[in-house]
Amino acid sequence: MRDASVRRAAGMSRGKEFRREDVLREAIPVFAQGGYAGTSTNALLNAMGISRQSMYDTFGGKRSLYLAALRQHLQQVTRQRLAILEADGTPLARIASLLQQVVSQAANAEAAALLEIGSVCEFGCSDREIGAVLEQAHDTLLRAIERCLAQARNAGQVGERLDSADAARFLSANMTAIELAARGGASPAILQGIATLAMRTLTHVFSTFTERND
Repeated sequence: MRDASVRRAAGMSRGKEFRREDVLREAIPVFAQGGYAGTSTNALLNAMGISRQSMYDTFGGKRSLYLAALRQHLQQVTRQRLAILEADGTPLARIASLLQQVVSQAANAEAAALLEIGSVCEFGCSDREIGAVLEQAHDTLLRAIERCLAQARNAGQVGERLDSADAARFLSANMTAIELAARGGASPAILQGIATLAMRTLTHVFSTFTERND
């Protein structure tokens, strides 16, 4: 956001030619901080450095801009997290790295990283279009986590009867909990504690419980 800050200080806006992904990158943290309802059009224009007419010509309005920003954010986050799950290392090491990435982003108070959880909190199931965007990204990551857990099971890192689908949903819920806690002002130590307990539960309690109840 440095270029946007420089333009704001100088009272400048972008020229007529600009890259769509660049202005969306500037809009993401603004929406993440204020939410959809709490973010004014003027705040968005100031952050993006474009004119009101350019915004309407390019995106059609505030709602369309929000959806475009949410999609771009989710695509970027999903790519990052899929790369972690598909990297070298043992399956459980990759799962641990994924949780650490979630903690790191949330603990560093990266407003952009919290757009997804902000959207969930603000809209829930009330907006079907936004819900569909969130669900698609969630399902893509959930399937990747499930595959990684199945690999961990096959490698003997977790109990052989571990239900990878249930365990994937458990981890996903903990990732959401970390981001929600960060949004509420939780300290980095608290966020790390959630991730640590999730891994311990996965490797010890969760596997044992699954085997005993099979």
